[in-house]
Amino acid sequence: MLDMTRGNPVKLILSFALPLFIGNIFQQLYNITDTFVVGRTLGHLALAALGGSSASLIFVFFGFASGLNNGLAAITAQHFGAKDYGKVRQSIATSICICSATAIIITLLSVPFLRWMLIKMNTPQDCLEHAFSYLIILFIFLPLTYYVSLSYSILQALGDSRTPLYFLIFSNIVNIVLNVAFIRVFNTGVAGVAWATAISQGLSLLLCVIYSLKRFPILRLKKSDWKFSMPFYFSHLRMSIPMAMMVTVTGTGIMVMNMAINNFGSYAVAGSAAASPLSSMTILPIFSLSSAILTYTAQNYGAKQFERIRTGIRQTMLFTVSLGIFMGAVMFLFAPQLVGFFVDKNANWEVIRHGTIYLRLNAPFYLILGILCVTRGILQGFGRPKAPFYSGVMEMIIRVFCAFVLIKYFGYAGACISNPLAWTGGAVIVVAEYFRCLKKTS
Repeated sequence: MLDMTRGNPVKLILSFALPLFIGNIFQQLYNITDTFVVGRTLGHLALAALGGSSASLIFVFFGFASGLNNGLAAITAQHFGAKDYGKVRQSIATSICICSATAIIITLLSVPFLRWMLIKMNTPQDCLEHAFSYLIILFIFLPLTYYVSLSYSILQALGDSRTPLYFLIFSNIVNIVLNVAFIRVFNTGVAGVAWATAISQGLSLLLCVIYSLKRFPILRLKKSDWKFSMPFYFSHLRMSIPMAMMVTVTGTGIMVMNMAINNFGSYAVAGSAAASPLSSMTILPIFSLSSAILTYTAQNYGAKQFERIRTGIRQTMLFTVSLGIFMGAVMFLFAPQLVGFFVDKNANWEVIRHGTIYLRLNAPFYLILGILCVTRGILQGFGRPKAPFYSGVMEMIIRVFCAFVLIKYFGYAGACISNPLAWTGGAVIVVAEYFRCLKKTS
């Protein structure tokens, strides 16, 4: 565990972010491995099934877990920063209860309607069965994803970004082995990718819980820690629900855009499916810094060290802006070669062309995305989830506008430019709220 209320701010933030970054790489390797094996083995229709509508639904429902658990963990981090370890344990117990109830409800509400949702999202008919066979398994085991996310979020709230990394690496290795086994040996098709993900996550969760309980005494909850307290539960819900909804409304906007991309056919869907994990991999350092600054801000906010918070924010933002410029330049210059890596040599050039358009329209705006993500993390660490939520709403509105207006004039490029426009709109909201927070803490 790491107490981030002491020591050099930028060193603490970067040292905390580095394992997160490596862990996020391995997390993203889930998608990249799936994309590579499917694209090289099963063809562009199966590849399209992993992208498009499937990716949107996964982002909405699985992203809800990430937002929810980050919100719950922010409260835990504040109590940890205040050195109130009794409330830390109570916060963990409360988080487990909220996460469990949410996972069960969402699973029961989503599984029966998966095929209907895919049809309503204009999933190409030649991809529909592939997409359904993939998603139905993932959604049945959706609670696993929620618990994995919660366990990692709690450890990070306590300043431990290394333990999640170890088990992400383990999980990814298992996933790669099972992917190859299910697809190449057992010929299970796209469904095998889902089975590989579910099994690897289940093993990772089990081993992570056992290891963490042995290593960290603070995680060994007592009977009294489970005592129900309405104000305590409300404080967690007040923080976690807006953060979860932020991811959901952002994902809804992405879903609308993917519905529009689906209308351009399977080559366009496959191209964006190949480009999307590349873009995600490129901006992982930004997301890692966002998570690091959230924990740093929350712990120091609990300790009421406001000047220290401002120092860490300035240094982190400068690093983020520089990183966004560099990563955007690399992705813009090498887009065709990178997209081509994920499709077989006999694939239609249209797949690579669509993927290149997607990347080159997004890459110059990674700078804006960095400002948006880091500022969101700061506000969430302050315990102010409303502005991040409203920024997510703004992202959704802009993406819907692009889906119904820009596409009519610019076609596929109008869909791809929705991300940069959405990031810019969301950044305006959180940056304005950030400066208001600075005045109140000065």
